[in-house]
Amino acid sequence: MKLKNKILLLVLAFMFIGLFLTSKVFATDTINIMVKGTEEYTRAKEVLDLVNKERSAKETNPLRMDYDLQVAAMKRAAEISLNFGHTRPDGSDYTSVNTKVYGENIAYNFKGAEEIMNLWMNSEGHRNNILYNGYKSIGIGCFKNGEVYYWVQLFGISDPTYELIKTGSQTTTRSISVLNENLNLYGRKVTNSTSSSYMNIGNKGSYLYGIYNKNSNDVYSVGVASDYTFSSSNSNVIKMYSDGTFNAVGEGTSTITIALKSNPAVKYTENIIVKLLKPIKVTGLIAKNQKTTKFDITWNLQRETADKYEVYMYNSKTKKYEKLGESSGNAGEVYGLKSGTTYKLKVRAVRTVNGKTYYGDYSDVLKTTTATDKTKITKTKGAKKKLTVNWKKISKATGYQVQVATDKKFTKNKKSVTISKNKTISTTIKKLKGKKKYYIRVRTYRKVAGKKVYSSWSSVKNVKTK
Repeated sequence: MKLKNKILLLVLAFMFIGLFLTSKVFATDTINIMVKGTEEYTRAKEVLDLVNKERSAKETNPLRMDYDLQVAAMKRAAEISLNFGHTRPDGSDYTSVNTKVYGENIAYNFKGAEEIMNLWMNSEGHRNNILYNGYKSIGIGCFKNGEVYYWVQLFGISDPTYELIKTGSQTTTRSISVLNENLNLYGRKVTNSTSSSYMNIGNKGSYLYGIYNKNSNDVYSVGVASDYTFSSSNSNVIKMYSDGTFNAVGEGTSTITIALKSNPAVKYTENIIVKLLKPIKVTGLIAKNQKTTKFDITWNLQRETADKYEVYMYNSKTKKYEKLGESSGNAGEVYGLKSGTTYKLKVRAVRTVNGKTYYGDYSDVLKTTTATDKTKITKTKGAKKKLTVNWKKISKATGYQVQVATDKKFTKNKKSVTISKNKTISTTIKKLKGKKKYYIRVRTYRKVAGKKVYSSWSSVKNVKTK
């Protein structure tokens, strides 16, 4: 195995063998970037166990965790979030991180130790590093930045000066020196707007931002707000805050700029269009759960164009629709009503923007009714394979529904009969089982706007057929 400047350098999907020459880097060529993440020591220990499991299978000496190498590996894991390669972000060779370093494996994924070891063990060069008999010590770094885990193995040829295995995790922020030429700023806005092309006044959002990984542009190193400036070209349209969050406050277009404080030329810009969306006509107004003195109403919600909704009901005395109340959602309960009575309602959406109130068109009129009072069974009579039932007339009912069954829960041998005339208060149900006990119940219904609203059931009676 070649050592130091002739080491076999390994990167997933790329393999380079030989001398790596780097040009001299001056301090003015680099700036410091803050990288925040979590050092995952338990995961690093899991990798160590898997490494030694593989080495044991090949009858190779186990590697011991060297404290200095592990500290360096954690640093390198943070560095490869900015520059996924064996060259460090400042342009220097990876071996410069610590004099004990004689080999390196790197990788990243979104999962755990077993998955990353499978990747390494299925790559000849990485596997050779893991199994090389000349190595005696190791440092393992696992650094989670955003949702990505960055992994580093640093190998040494000497026994550990100080062996230490840590577990748990530790949140840290590292200052990493990066070549200016490698800086490419990532930005993406996330909003609560339902449109991808514009925002509505009152919408809110925030930016995801950071530095694209130099050698793997499908990931980026999540930024720390203190490294960046966030500005809006028109604060009357977009109000921007120092943590990357913003509010849409007025109509128009504003250019958003996210820039590195230490190098403002490294920036991300985007235009955001803001519109004033006024309330539209409420749709989908229905009534449900009608009782004798109340019912519920619901309608389609306007998520971006309404702050609240006003509910109106027709007053037959004044011949006008009068406001019942307001709702911040798309539902309400109308109560204090008369049984078996028809009511007409409508709803409109309301939105207030910068002190001015806007109203949408009224919904189509909803015509509904409360339930009538329940009736009472007055007489039952059983005959040969049939029975007769009488009930009390309810003046406001359109008709009645009669049910019979051979069990109290009305699930066995159930039959239903609908009586469409209010004056009809008895019926005979035929084709029943002979010499069988039947349970009977009756309820009224009131039909308004083509829909039936049923009352509660009467008390249950029973009768035996002959």
